[in-house]
Amino acid sequence: MQMHTLILSTVLVAFGASCKNKKELPDAAVKPVPEVPAPVVEETGAAPVEQTELPRNDSLFFSLERTPCFGSCPAYKITILKDGSATYFGRRFAAREGQFTGKVDAATMAQLVDAVNNAGFYAMEAKDDQPVTDLPGVIIRVHADERDKQVIGRVGSPLAFKQLTQTAEKLLANVEWTKVEEEH
Repeated sequence: MQMHTLILSTVLVAFGASCKNKKELPDAAVKPVPEVPAPVVEETGAAPVEQTELPRNDSLFFSLERTPCFGSCPAYKITILKDGSATYFGRRFAAREGQFTGKVDAATMAQLVDAVNNAGFYAMEAKDDQPVTDLPGVIIRVHADERDKQVIGRVGSPLAFKQLTQTAEKLLANVEWTKVEEEH
């Protein structure tokens, strides 16, 4: 036991010394890091819907994701690109499970932009949440009108965010989705 304590003490002293010997860079040498959205990590205990972050100069137009909960909450993600091509990835309890592709027409995309603007989406807080672990969340990202914003809502989301979510789901309910067959 004493040998383990000695080894651990030696490692901690060596680590502390190496940290103290680092030199601070002058402010002029520090370059700003470009802003990139952080990956979303849900604290629901359930596996989050597959989340792939796109660079800021991507062709994303709109995405809507419902995250899982401990119950039977539908978990899925819809992603629409600027050309109207769309993907749907449904997980647990979603209306459709698996991966699908579809096309969103220009009129629906314009209605989505109107709904986003009417809801005051760009003025919303980036995250509305409380320390509750078993509730689902909604993540909406909009990249339109030369603006790009993501809002994560779970507990305490404003009514306008909830209404935007419902409006988007209604607008996208009529998309014809084609199942992507898995390769074996």
